[in-house]
Amino acid sequence: MTKTADDLDGIAENLVDDWIKKKILNIRSHRNAVKARGTIDELWEIGLKEGDEETLLELAESLVTCGDNWFHKSQFKEATEKYKKALEIRLETLGDKHPDTAKSYKAVGKVFF
Repeated sequence: MTKTADDLDGIAENLVDDWIKKKILNIRSHRNAVKARGTIDELWEIGLKEGDEETLLELAESLVTCGDNWFHKSQFKEATEKYKKALEIRLETLGDKHPDTAKSYKAVGKVFF
């Protein structure tokens, strides 16, 4: 059976809807995990104590997202704090030559640009 333009539009719309639903579920899941596990400082302590690199890297990514939100609100002090904490985590876990560490350096730098 040949697909019409309307059929393809419907398929594309469903794919976009599914992608958006997955993103929303991921965001809700992340928020629930943070609520369940505690504050950023508590997550930092858990990651350090347990040597859980994955938790620390997820935390770093969340800190960058928070920093971006502060940056877009022109709250540069708060953005810098988040970016620096993410940089510290990435330096400790990934080293100074990793691309994600470079992204953190860039994020800190853009606040001062």
